Amino acid sequence: MLQGLLRIALLTAGLALVSHAAWPQNERIFGSVGLPLTETDFAVMAKAVDPLLNDDSLALGTSREWRNAGTGAQGIVTLLQKFTYEYQGSNLPCRKLKYHVLTRYSPNPYNAILDRCRVADGSWKIVSF
Repeated sequence: MLQGLLRIALLTAGLALVSHAAWPQNERIFGSVGLPLTETDFAVMAKAVDPLLNDDSLALGTSREWRNAGTGAQGIVTLLQKFTYEYQGSNLPCRKLKYHVLTRYSPNPYNAILDRCRVADGSWKIVSF
């Protein structure tokens, strides 16, 4: 129980550090809190997330699974909400996504809910979690 609470606290702290920073291309939503994902894991996750961000025809509740057989990492990303966020006079299209990640190093899943918004250059940034 204590280990699980520590993991959640570390995850929250790591997410706080990146909450308003540029969203890295390799989907490092879990920061450096010890989540053992490789560059390939992040690339596979990003490929699963892409349609949830960019395909406006997808219904709420749509999920995309990802799996890296080489590392044993896997997860599900679910589209929870579509909304707009006003920032400096612009209405940015946004998505609330739920990330559920499993690794071979832990029997417990890692979970995060993030709001991501598309900015003028077309990239998706974290606005809250």
